Amino acid sequence: MFFYCSSRKQVVKARQQADTSPAESAPSMWAVMSEMYAKEGAGAFVAGMGAKLSQTVSNSAFMFLLYEEILAVIVRTTGGSK
Repeated sequence: MFFYCSSRKQVVKARQQADTSPAESAPSMWAVMSEMYAKEGAGAFVAGMGAKLSQTVSNSAFMFLLYEEILAVIVRTTGGSK
């Protein structure tokens, strides 16, 4: 659930920063959210979720694989058991 909430905040923050030139002040978060919803609907808040989820899952799988391989090397070299 935290991932879902923090990801939405990042989407709004990125839009907020992209719509601002250095000379002007940034629009409020609520203004950006209202504009996003009015122009693009609720789907604007979950855009890119598939790509981020793919990144997170593949990263976790790689870390688990690496952990298991390192553990296997340690067990083989020390002659111990898991």
